[in-house]
This record gives sequence, structure tokens and C-alpha cells, in this order.
Amino acid sequence: MKVKIGKYPTWRWYHNYLHDWFDYAPTPKVKVKIHNYDTWSMDTTLAHIVIPMLKQLRDTKHGVPLVDDEDVGLFFEGNNEEKWEWIMSEMLFAFESKLNNWEDKYSSGEMDYDSIPVIGKDGTEIG
Repeated sequence: MKVKIGKYPTWRWYHNYLHDWFDYAPTPKVKVKIHNYDTWSMDTTLAHIVIPMLKQLRDTKHGVPLVDDEDVGLFFEGNNEEKWEWIMSEMLFAFESKLNNWEDKYSSGEMDYDSIPVIGKDGTEIG
């Protein structure tokens, strides 16, 4: 995958007239090239892009959207800013779990199950 986003154009005084008359607004040039292997595991491919963007959004705090109670569950009480910080942390955890092996935190290397042999009607072990 290759993404190239050009500089945002400088807004000039005559752009106001062009926008009013012709609904014209200058936009940056965007070029995206997707390879076949980029879509094999798209969630992992996007995680490499989304994680730095979410971290920057969390750190710069441009504002807080309206968060309904049903978006965070009834157990969560707080203002919109606290709810949004919780949602951001959940999104970051989800995407970081795609890149890091999160299962390593919860495994000790030892299997914790018992295997009980199943005996068939003829007395032989099955499986």
C-alpha cells in the first residue's frame, strides 16, 4: 500500500467567490495504491495506520463528540470527555491487539486442561 497526500492548498481571497458561484474549493491531491496482499489481512494493515492517528487525536484533543450512554454502557457514569477518553482507549486497545500478541499476557506456557480417554463399546480407546 502506498498513500500520498499532498499539501493542503492555500486559501486565497478569490476562492470565496469561486466557492459561492461554482461550489469550487481547492482540495489536496490524494493518490492511493492498493496491492493485492494489502487486503489479505486488512485489519492488520489498517492497524499500522490507525494506531498513530488515534494516539495523535488522543494527545491533541481537538474536541469531544457527543457520546450517548448506550455507546459506553449503563455501568459508565461520567461527562462526555471521560466517556470519549474511554472510547479512545478501547479503540486503541483493539487495534494494538491486532499488532501485538495479546494472548501472551494471559498464558503461562503450561496447558491447564485434563485429557480423559474415551473408551468405545469394544473396549478400545477412541481419539
